[in-house]
Amino acid sequence: MVRGILFGALIAACVAHADTLAPELAPVQFLIGDWTGQGKSEGNTTDRGRSSIKPIVGGHALLRRDHNDVSDAKGKLVESFDQVMTIYPEGGALKADYLDGAHVIHYVHADVKDGQSVQFVTATSAQAPTFRLTYTKASPGTLAIKFEMEAPGQNDFHTVAEGTVTRKKP
Repeated sequence: MVRGILFGALIAACVAHADTLAPELAPVQFLIGDWTGQGKSEGNTTDRGRSSIKPIVGGHALLRRDHNDVSDAKGKLVESFDQVMTIYPEGGALKADYLDGAHVIHYVHADVKDGQSVQFVTATSAQAPTFRLTYTKASPGTLAIKFEMEAPGQNDFHTVAEGTVTRKKP
């Protein structure tokens, strides 16, 4: 009986600890959840997929895991891929690292509007494109997402992909 009570208390403590976010991540807590969505990409393709954004390492980082299916203008599946992104505080800034098996993107800065939006940006370089990824809370259960690129030596971003995701009901 006593062991059961202690085990139950330990489980409750672990669950409570898992829900706690580091203070630096609190402004982007609106990203957490399981999502489904769709959007459009360059080349007139339609993207459909699912995403999960969860706290990891005791609430000191967020892990985004996605699966995407890409269809051409006629609705034929042309590509499926998985991707991950970690979001974490470092040196007083919010940063993120993205990987899809073919690309690695290091976001070195984030502009955060507490509970409303976050825009991740890569470092500017004369040799490589600059990327910008923006999440905007469109409604309590919906996020608008926009992924943009600026070519080296240019001063304007163009949209690579954009869409919306809706939080799944528990």
